[in-house]
Amino acid sequence: MYRYIATNSAMYSNLSKSTNVRSASTNRRKGLSNYGIASNISQKEPIVSLELNAGISPRVINKKSPNTAPTPPDILLPTFEPKFVNPPVIPNAPHSPTLTLPSFNVNVGSSNNASKKVILGYGDNSLIQEVAITGGDFKIKRNPIRAAYNGTQGTVPSGTPPMWHYSFVNYSGKSPFASVQGGHQFPSTITNAMGGFSWKPLGYSWSGLNEPGTDAENTATPYQKNLAFLAVNKGAMLNNANFLYTNPIMTSQLLKEFVHQDVHGGIATATIRTGIVDSVGSSSSLVTAYDDMVAYQTTAIQQSLVPYSGITEQHTFLNGGKVIIEGANTSLGNTYSHMEGSKVRQSTINTGDIIFQPYSDGTNIFEKNTAVFVISKDTHETISPGTTVPQIQDSINYNAGKIKMYTTNAVGLVADPEQKRPVSLINRDTFELYGENSAAIYLKKCSSSRYTNNK
Repeated sequence: MYRYIATNSAMYSNLSKSTNVRSASTNRRKGLSNYGIASNISQKEPIVSLELNAGISPRVINKKSPNTAPTPPDILLPTFEPKFVNPPVIPNAPHSPTLTLPSFNVNVGSSNNASKKVILGYGDNSLIQEVAITGGDFKIKRNPIRAAYNGTQGTVPSGTPPMWHYSFVNYSGKSPFASVQGGHQFPSTITNAMGGFSWKPLGYSWSGLNEPGTDAENTATPYQKNLAFLAVNKGAMLNNANFLYTNPIMTSQLLKEFVHQDVHGGIATATIRTGIVDSVGSSSSLVTAYDDMVAYQTTAIQQSLVPYSGITEQHTFLNGGKVIIEGANTSLGNTYSHMEGSKVRQSTINTGDIIFQPYSDGTNIFEKNTAVFVISKDTHETISPGTTVPQIQDSINYNAGKIKMYTTNAVGLVADPEQKRPVSLINRDTFELYGENSAAIYLKKCSSSRYTNNK
């Protein structure tokens, strides 16, 4: 390959020569005058001179520098109004509230009586007294016409209905604390079933007693014989059955109790425990509660009245069953002290269910003035007219079951002793009052009280 060289160049003669019609180079076509029909007459071009210069001509660029400053946003400030704070002013003294205390018509009373243990019949205060009821379903109702007479039986007009209407099925029990008197005069079938009105030995038991319904009372005897349906005067009374107690009395001078608890003495602490175990078994909650009550030590102030170390006997009512009390002017119990002094500890123990509820006879609703634990007036023994001996005893009111009161003007514990005595309320489970004008504790007279709640 040769570079192009002009024919008038001094270097042209150095090129080799030929006559090749297919070649396009001039030196290879010597003597040939044309390319086919085209003329190849050459036209000379002048040699052009080219000036080479190493100089640099800079380019001038005319552009505005960009504006990189940010545009501030438009900020609208809220209208500002300054607040002026007034100096504080001393407030006026608050008005003293007017307190309206609830009115409790829970009046309680004491009576004179003695002690007798009966399966059903002539008790000194009731129809069943100082035994262990281990089973059964009872319905009892107090007659309001008969109950209106608060004197002796002799003042009751002829034709007045008996105090009690009651029925029961499957009544079973035991005499675990002492010998017991068995029969009663109504009805004769029950008397015959128990072998008549005779004494039964310690440990005597019975079962399957039924009464479809009867009216009865301790007739021709002092009014106190009908104070309650159950009673304990010396030692212990135990209930593990179901009771429905109705008290349809709208007005009453005193509460009408379900169980009467006049303290005329006690039984040795260990003897009562043995009787409880023999009646309901050692695993019963009543045994646990009894042990807890016995071990309970009162405060130093209470022991200045009754030393714990001097207590050797117990007077107790124990409930492990279900007791429903309906109506007005009524209570679970009523206790006071007549004999044997501070060596006896009085107690009421519940491990079952106790429910207070209203009662309707279709015309009236009876639902006011009820109480669970009652400590009434007497704390003395009368040994002769005008001569009394103080009887100051512990009172332990113990709940390890469920107590619910749906009545109004209801009280958990009411105490009205004539002298200062130690009173304790111990709650280990449920104790609820739902009615208006109700109170857990109502102290009508001075007593050295203590409340313990472990629920």
